[in-house]
This record gives sequence, structure tokens and C-alpha cells, in this order.
Amino acid sequence: MFKNVATFVLLNLYKKRIDDAIGYNKVHFLNWKYLETVPTLYLNEIINFHDIKTQDSNIPTILMHGSWGPQKNIELGLMVLKKLKDEGEEFKLVISGGINHHFPDYEIKFKEILRSYSGLIDEYLGPITEREITKIFLEASLLILPYNAPGGLSGVLEQAIFFEVPTIAIDFPEFREQAAGVGFVRLANSVSDIEDYVREFLMNWDAYNARQRRINISKKITQATDNIRVLLRND
Repeated sequence: MFKNVATFVLLNLYKKRIDDAIGYNKVHFLNWKYLETVPTLYLNEIINFHDIKTQDSNIPTILMHGSWGPQKNIELGLMVLKKLKDEGEEFKLVISGGINHHFPDYEIKFKEILRSYSGLIDEYLGPITEREITKIFLEASLLILPYNAPGGLSGVLEQAIFFEVPTIAIDFPEFREQAAGVGFVRLANSVSDIEDYVREFLMNWDAYNARQRRINISKKITQATDNIRVLLRND
């Protein structure tokens, strides 16, 4: 199929792997930057705004969001945050997202994990609509992505990059490519890295909070539109 049908992949990493494996092919890289956020901007009727600003916050709000399954390691994030909370660090923890429909059996374990850390979790929002994504990312001070495996381009990381939410993720090649040139995304190679990065963020919270994020929507949508024109030009 790759040799005969025009196909688009969302990471150059995968394009290069296909090139190395089969030689000539019709696979192309499609830059997906900022496109992931188009539906939530549209549903909130802000896609034509020039910019929007983040919500004010007295204490940092840490977000863990996703379609949860065994490919993600929510317990790792919770374990790190509990240690920091026990040390006296102050933050609000919000978890959102439902169970990945590919792993229905994971729901029992997921609920057990949430119960085990119920004293740490300030809000569990459960599955959220596309419209609600804008709100949770504008209110987030820090995003933690504790994954066991990347699973390709991360839609959650793309949302964080658009809304300029400081993010701590695991250092997978996929995330390395996504986060290239994005200074507020930090990639961790160990549990201690995650702990150190979160602690550093919390220690510098006052300085960070004073610099309220203002998201330039129009510039990013223009870039996303230019990227998607690749599809229209393809023959």
C-alpha cells in the first residue's frame, strides 16, 4: 500500500522508518502542529479570535489528561505528586479523561488507582467533551504525561503545545520530535527526573504565575492552515 497509495504520517520519525524499510514509497510527512486544537476552538467560537489569555490561579493546577489505558502510567504521576505533597508542596491536582475503548478491562484497575490516591486528587472530571478541552488547558499550570509507551503522535501533547502549558513527558523519540524547539516541554528519563522537574516548577511558581500566558490563536491557526494545504496539493 505504501508504494502505491499516497499516505500521510504525522511524524517524520515514521516516514524515515518506512523509507529505510521499503525504499521508494508514496508516504509523506504531514505537519500536524496546532491542528489538534481546531475542534475545541471552533466549538468554543474562539477560532477567529486574535488571542486569548489563561485563567488566573492562586495555586498551581497540575493536570493529567488522556484516554486512560495500560499504555499510560497514571500511577507513576500520582506517586511522584504524593511524595511532593507529603513534603509540603501546594498544588491542585485535576485528572480528566475516560478509559481508552481499546482497553475496557483497564477500567477496574484505573478506578482502584484513583481510590488509592483519592486524598491527593482534587478533581476527577471523567470523560470530557471536545468543547471542554479549551477550559481545562487554559486553567492548567502544568501538564504531566506519564506514559509507558508513546503510541504515535500525542494529541494531549499537541493540545499542551498550542495552549503553551508547561509539560513534563517521558523521553520517547515521538515526543522528542513533537517537542523539538518547544522550551516549556521537558522530557524525563527517570522517575527522579519527573520529581525534580515538578519540584522545580513548583518552586518557581510565583515567578511563572506573574507571567500570564496569552495565546496567539490567529498566528497558530494560520500556520495550521498552511500545513494542511499539503493534502490539497497532493496528486
